[in-house]
Amino acid sequence: MQRARIGGSSTSIVPHKRTVVEHAYAFEDDMEAVDMNAAAAASKISILHVTPKPIRGPVGRRPKMWDGQQPEKHMSKNETQSLDTLNNYITELGNAYTAARDANDPSAEELRKRLVDARGTLKGLRKKNEQYLAEQELTQRPIRAMDDVVQLACSAESLWLGAARWQKLRRGEFLPP
Repeated sequence: MQRARIGGSSTSIVPHKRTVVEHAYAFEDDMEAVDMNAAAAASKISILHVTPKPIRGPVGRRPKMWDGQQPEKHMSKNETQSLDTLNNYITELGNAYTAARDANDPSAEELRKRLVDARGTLKGLRKKNEQYLAEQELTQRPIRAMDDVVQLACSAESLWLGAARWQKLRRGEFLPP
């Protein structure tokens, strides 16, 4: 019997050559990372995704339908305020708060709270509006690009590729099925 070795390590210092199977698994991992990045980029463009079919029946609820003929049915009274109206309201509140504060009126604190709330509402509306415009821009990019391609193909090759439908979609008009 040999004596046990003292010291050293059980790991080899010779570089390990990967087997074909290990190489294939490493390649798959790299491809998964690329796919994940591509999926993350594509997930930002909502028009490229097919919406899932909603669950019907007692388990799911019916998605909200937009009735374009009667929009007032879906809007609350305060929801349709414009930014200008809100700006005027904030200006009036600011003037009232300044006057109440200078007169040491006890209602000044209440006015200040209402002013802060109104400013927060205005800031939120502006942010939502910017997000909506950015999302619309992102949605319109592939539509504009495809419309340009279809227009060039139609003019150069005298093909009919549905150029009229692409133009309608680009303008945001209703497209019948």
